[in-house]
Parts: sequence; C-alpha cells; structure tokens
Amino acid sequence: MLCRNGCSNTVFWANTKSALRKNKKQGKGPSSLAFKRSMGQPVEPFELNCTKQAMSKFIDWTDVDAAAKEMAGNWRKFECFAWHRAKELIDADQWTIVYTSGRDAGLLDQSNHVAIFFKLAPFLDEDVFCESHDHWAVGYLDGYAIRVFGKDGHPTEAFREFCRVKERLADYPILDEEDYSEREYTATLENYVNEIGHLQNGLPEGWESEVYSWFSDHGHERFIENRDDQGGYAPRENIVEALIDFGMMPTAIVDGPDR
Repeated sequence: MLCRNGCSNTVFWANTKSALRKNKKQGKGPSSLAFKRSMGQPVEPFELNCTKQAMSKFIDWTDVDAAAKEMAGNWRKFECFAWHRAKELIDADQWTIVYTSGRDAGLLDQSNHVAIFFKLAPFLDEDVFCESHDHWAVGYLDGYAIRVFGKDGHPTEAFREFCRVKERLADYPILDEEDYSEREYTATLENYVNEIGHLQNGLPEGWESEVYSWFSDHGHERFIENRDDQGGYAPRENIVEALIDFGMMPTAIVDGPDR
C-alpha cells in the first residue's frame, strides 16, 4: 500500500466497510450510539484493525512499560510495508505506527482521530509525526508515528499520553461527546439532502434541520438515529411528508414527473 510519503502497506478493512454500506441500503444498520447511550446500553466502536496484525497479544495500556515493549518497532511486522521515514530516524525501531482513521472510517473514528490529534499535538515534530498512507485500490489510512522509547531507555511522554488515550477508549469509546454528536447531526442532514435529490430545488435554506426536528417531534427516531456510524437516514417519501406538513413543498411537485 503506497503512502503519501513513499510508504507501502496492505490493509484488510475495505470489505468490512462495504458490507456495512450494503446493510445500510437494506435498512439493517445498527442502532444509534447516541440512542444506546441514552438507554444505558453498552456502546462498542467500529475500530480500524490496521495495527492489530502487528500485535502479538492483547495489550494492557495501563502497563506502559509492557505496552512499550509490544509496540516499539511494530511497523516492521506490517505485511508488505516499507516506511520511508525510517531512513531519516536513527532510532526507527523505537517508534510505533498507529492508525486512527481512514477513507472509510465512520463518524466515531473521525471524531476520535481529531481528539487524539489534540492530545498528541504538544509532541509533534519531535516524538510524534502525522502519517497518511494510501493506495489507489483501497484508499488511505491516517495515523501517527510515535517515539516509544527515549534516549534514556524509558517510554516517552508522547507514548504515555497515547497509552492514556487507549486506556480511556477501553472504558468508553467516545473521546469527545460534543464533537461526535455534532458529526452525527451534520451527517444526518447531509444524508437528507442527498436522498431528496432535485426536489430540494427552491426549498428555503435550513430545510433539512427543520425536517430533522419534525421527525424528532413526531416520534420518528428511526429517521434520525445514526446508522452504520454514517449519520441518520430517511427515505425520500418521509422527507417529503415532513416538507409538505411544513408547507415548504407543494404536493404538485411530488405528484409530478418521476424524480
């Protein structure tokens, strides 16, 4: 898998996300994480498994020293991988590569990726580098190269911070509730726009947020809850129903030529 700075890698998550998209079309998406949270149900994130192939065992992130020994040089275990940045580092074997997002990442991975960035930002360009690896056939992966061991032979503060993040994620999969909820909401509105197509022509600005509120007020939670971690979805006819009730869309438009 060629990367933007000349790396190569092989990943296996594309088919999994394709299956999720297929389920979405069939209306088989999992319940919204927000809904599960409100009902006290357990919440499990959809995780990118890109680095799991380089881990020989379960990692206890509370044991930083043990985690450091496991993660240092993990990139050498990646299948069909060449990390060109390694040529610039005299201690390349003391670094780990972790992936936190990618082309087909869901909203949760996207949100957590940003949260992790802010956690690691104080160490950028010294003990942390942003990495983005891509391939024309499977897209791209974004993550970080983190120096695991410093010159003193002990885990760096950057790696300790990453362990703290992983420990948090083990207890609860959402690093920033506000950011994640905003992404869910924004993606839902975008899905409404895409679903209604040309029928949105002439509608007032912000119509999609009004439709969202209408679904919520009328007990149509299934049209606002997150599916496949890609935001909520509603069929065109239900969106139109809401718009007609609001007086935003004449029935003549709906009864006209094929959409």
